[in-house]
Amino acid sequence: MARETPSDPHAVARTIRKHAAQPQKVIFESGPLATWFFHALTEEGLPAICIEARHAQKIPRETLNKTDANDADSLAQLAEAGFYKAVRVKSFGAMRIRTLIEARAQPLDMTTQLTNQIRRFMKIFGVIIPKGTGRVFDFHDRKLVADDSLLAQIILPLLEVWLELRKRAACLGQHLLATARQSSATKRLMTIPGIGAITAIPYVAAVEHSDNFWNSRAAGSCLGPTSRRYRSGEADYDGHISRRGDRRLRGLLYEEAAGA
Repeated sequence: MARETPSDPHAVARTIRKHAAQPQKVIFESGPLATWFFHALTEEGLPAICIEARHAQKIPRETLNKTDANDADSLAQLAEAGFYKAVRVKSFGAMRIRTLIEARAQPLDMTTQLTNQIRRFMKIFGVIIPKGTGRVFDFHDRKLVADDSLLAQIILPLLEVWLELRKRAACLGQHLLATARQSSATKRLMTIPGIGAITAIPYVAAVEHSDNFWNSRAAGSCLGPTSRRYRSGEADYDGHISRRGDRRLRGLLYEEAAGA
């Protein structure tokens, strides 16, 4: 019988123990709360198992009504039948590194978007900003609006936001470099020509320990560049890559491979 509790692992643990003194499996699907739930439930002494969301969604698709109670019942059926695939839940340390990487990437992406927006606004008035980034872009932008006070009132505030975003991204970048220097695995990867901290540290955070994979090929498959396979009767062909795992890390590895 389904019971409702707040989305808090400690409240969930109390509810589970209230109705099952020694549960054999506590199954939940992967998602934003998966890391927190897995480690918190494990600390509570419960046999927590995180399963792939794609497997967890198969049975609910067959039900007419999408409710929390029906989802819980579907997960219970999967647990009883053993028809699920457990996924490895990263440690909080690895997730902190991933969060730092994503936090640095956000202001960088916003800087690029704002750069393009400023260029577009200037083009409306026939003002073309010469090619250049960083201080060059800032210098040309201020010079071109110096004689147009109305346009300067629009562009200069955007430019101040652009500068602040660059400062915050640089600050997070220094934090990332400092974190990379503290890891022997990251420093070892950085000895490879063309591999820097920006590529090495997300790779180490994704893999964590070599024991998590059977071989290097399995680690590559986890990141999504492996092509899909379709084989039925006489048909046997490879499809597009699976694109699983960390999209940003996969892009960094492709950039390094292309530049090698």
